[in-house]
Amino acid sequence: MSTEPPPRRSRVEEARHWRRIEWTWTIIPIILVMIVAGLSTTLLFNLDTGPTAFGADPNLNVDVTGHQWYWEFQYTDPYGSQLSNGTGQDFSNGTLWVPQNAIVWINVSSADVVHSFNIPQLGVRIDAIPGRINHYWFTIPSGTAVGTRFLAQCTEFCGAGHYDMRAWIIVTPASSLLRPMSV
Repeated sequence: MSTEPPPRRSRVEEARHWRRIEWTWTIIPIILVMIVAGLSTTLLFNLDTGPTAFGADPNLNVDVTGHQWYWEFQYTDPYGSQLSNGTGQDFSNGTLWVPQNAIVWINVSSADVVHSFNIPQLGVRIDAIPGRINHYWFTIPSGTAVGTRFLAQCTEFCGAGHYDMRAWIIVTPASSLLRPMSV
């Protein structure tokens, strides 16, 4: 039996070997990052343009206005007609009534200071800035029972009453809530 060590590679062969490995672990992550960046950019653009990018039209438009220290909700249909919230009013303070399976487009602004409209259970969070309207949309998850309540709150410190700046999103039957205002 021979006890001689195996022949060593020359320095040139060893350098080529390591160069291939370095190129491999450089090129593969670059390709992965490019794929993720492309998909993320497409998704973010579609989220910003609204549900129509996903082949759906919003059923309800709601103007959400932050005041110190409450939320005001004003309802319109996608064509701009004022809607009643069931009480004969086209607005409500503290409660957002949303029909089951509706796609809701919200226009968020503030009347006084910076607020942040947040519905943690629905993944909604958008800033309310005076003089600016920010847009966002969400859907109530399918299978959500009528009467289910989701907490909405301000997550931007907006003054002494900030702790109590909450609202409820209440799921209603699709057919019974919002109807055109009678003139």
